[in-house]
Amino acid sequence: MRWVAILIATAASAAAQCNYSFSPPEFTVGPAYFTNTINVYAATGCGWIVQSQNPDWLQVYLGGSGIGVGQFVVRVLENISPDPRVGTLTIPGAVLTITQQGASCNYFLSPATQKVTLAKGTSGFFITSRCSWTARSDSSWIRLTGPGSNGITTGVGNGAVIFDYDENTLTTPRGGSITVAPGVVFRLTQDGTSCNVTLPANFINIQPQGGTNAFDVRSDCIWSARPDVPWIRLENGSSPIFLSGSGNARVQFTATPNTALAARTGTITVGNKVFTVFQGGGVCTYSVSPSFVSMTADGGETSFRVNTPEGCTWTAIPNFPWVSAVPGAGTGPGNVGVTVAPNASGVERTLVITVAGTSFGVVQSPDPAPSITSVVNAASLEPAAVSPGQIVLVRGDRIGPLNEIQGRTDIDTFIYQNELEGLQVFFDGIPAPILSSSSTQIRTVAPYALADRTKVDIWVVYRGRRSDNFTMPVGPVSPGIFTLNETGRGPALARTPDYQFSDVNNPILLGSEMILYLTGEGVSNPPGVDGRVVGEQLSKPQLAVRVFLGDLQLETSYVGSTPGQVTGMLQVNAKVPYTAPTGDALPLTVYVGSYPAQNGVTVSVR
Repeated sequence: MRWVAILIATAASAAAQCNYSFSPPEFTVGPAYFTNTINVYAATGCGWIVQSQNPDWLQVYLGGSGIGVGQFVVRVLENISPDPRVGTLTIPGAVLTITQQGASCNYFLSPATQKVTLAKGTSGFFITSRCSWTARSDSSWIRLTGPGSNGITTGVGNGAVIFDYDENTLTTPRGGSITVAPGVVFRLTQDGTSCNVTLPANFINIQPQGGTNAFDVRSDCIWSARPDVPWIRLENGSSPIFLSGSGNARVQFTATPNTALAARTGTITVGNKVFTVFQGGGVCTYSVSPSFVSMTADGGETSFRVNTPEGCTWTAIPNFPWVSAVPGAGTGPGNVGVTVAPNASGVERTLVITVAGTSFGVVQSPDPAPSITSVVNAASLEPAAVSPGQIVLVRGDRIGPLNEIQGRTDIDTFIYQNELEGLQVFFDGIPAPILSSSSTQIRTVAPYALADRTKVDIWVVYRGRRSDNFTMPVGPVSPGIFTLNETGRGPALARTPDYQFSDVNNPILLGSEMILYLTGEGVSNPPGVDGRVVGEQLSKPQLAVRVFLGDLQLETSYVGSTPGQVTGMLQVNAKVPYTAPTGDALPLTVYVGSYPAQNGVTVSVR
């Protein structure tokens, strides 16, 4: 019933009131950029336009207007604030509420570390953030002294923290910290009292591959040693970054391999002396990971990593214009984003991005051409002749988007557009209006210009690829009755006088009317317009329409176009007399001129 409900969302009554609703009526999203498809429910013939009350961040991206049931895509821009926000989209009488969460908090300290002399003093650091923060000293010899701090400094957004520190009377340096937020810590290092330290050798040259080395310390007091760079580790201390000693001793350290091209220098501070480590640079080597990927014809985005030492430069050069690499150059290791366009060539293709003598490859499969397998009456599902204005189903493979989408009408003309997401359907070269489409089925309307033809070639163009021609006979009429189960057989898609769908649980009553829906009635008077939604001007078929309940011909009170539906959908109101037979599955037959609709359609009468 899904597509029937879309096409027949309202009854013929022109007096129906327009009510609207969203589905879902509300939802919550995270702070990142987000899109979502929203359903709009409205009576057939009721036009609507979605408006954003917060267009600076909540926007209608695709769709946004229509008649009857439809869809649109809402776009929620990134929320860079830590505060959540609430926005609304509206149609008269309906509100869609969207709540977006705030961004996560980040804090930047400048400087993040500081080294001071052993004397007491005052210093500070700056905080850059969008969020609130509370600064607390983690060390007894560091006290926060900013205005109104009372030992604690608080703030929102950018700010400064001022603190005092005591004199260090110890011979060893000491470290303290101030915590601003969980995991965000300012670290302060203070020198110890002077101690007479002598280094017989105050430097060493080591190879790029690194290794373990040592140097001697001569002293008459307690001293400490600390490396000043992370690539030097102390081997005989209490930790890799601290060694406490007294008198004469030996400091052992390990330097990690230097993978960068340039040489580097590090130091180890011992008391009031500095030992310097000079390490040579490496050689530039390059590799990429992964070395290749496979992609579908749809294209898309992927990435690879350039593996090379720090300081080594490289460029990423694609060999075809239908692929891009960002960034196109860099220094040291890094990631490269790759965007590949859809492959509409019909053949497999291979791209190569060259990076400093190595390469990253993409093998992209071809996009097979669309293929039509059948064309049937949308109501009877029979592959009978195509008639002017008939709603038909074009079936096949790769003839549209993977997921079904509904056609769109022009907001001024109320005519269904003949192009939908890169898809077009042609009847002898005439573009046809598209009511809906998916990868295996297109619902469209045969042009009224076929009236003087005996056959027609039908083809589909999707994303630049054209199918082969599919030839169908053309007849003046080719009627089909819409059925409740959408199979072309069984209970008719019939309505009672109060516009409720009829079945065995809601039969047509003797002495009342039943409303039927057909397609394939041929040309009408006045002439129909391809794909137009029927408004106030109604039309009727040129040939007479007769309705039979079993052998009993029924009187018709209305035969013509269906208000609020596309031209080509025929509505027939037939009176069921008190003398009519009753039953759960009485045979129903409809003739347009001398042409009968399909067999096997029934109706329930009580």
